[in-house]
Amino acid sequence: ARDPAGGLRVAVLAALPAALRGRVLHAWARELGAAPAALSHRHVEALDALVTAWRGQGPTFLPGGIRVARHGGHLGAG
Repeated sequence: ARDPAGGLRVAVLAALPAALRGRVLHAWARELGAAPAALSHRHVEALDALVTAWRGQGPTFLPGGIRVARHGGHLGAG
């Protein structure tokens, strides 16, 4: 699901079963620097909404001030 810039490709994520997609998003959030103790199910749900229910909404904020947004077919932090 990774793209060359370090983000994730939405089409690949969307094709995964929900449980696996959640694990991928959780692991990616940790790689971005979100503290595991502060990373909740709600954070992962918000990331998942950027994949499965995106309607042009703004970014999701993770613990540690990490901002994740969808740009076209990719999720990226910044």
